[in-house]
Amino acid sequence: MLVRPSLKHQSDTLRTTLKFLEARGILVQGEAESALNRIETTTDLAEAVSSADYVQESVLEKYDLKKDPDEIKAWRDEMLVELLKLIQDSPHN
Repeated sequence: MLVRPSLKHQSDTLRTTLKFLEARGILVQGEAESALNRIETTTDLAEAVSSADYVQESVLEKYDLKKDPDEIKAWRDEMLVELLKLIQDSPHN
């Protein structure tokens, strides 16, 4: 079974990380909140890349996630179908 972290969980993790960097002086005070206000989330792939000039897919470097070939195949197949739809609908096609 392929499990995806929730958008809320990811947003909370990002907020915690940015606040940590701000507290350590790596980010200027207020910069974390400013960055967070510019972030939009979606589970719709087409919406996510609709105005993108460049898209990079990345997966966490976690052995447990990568060791099950069926999990990776399911994820890749799902993404491939979505990417093919986007390519077909692209004005650059």
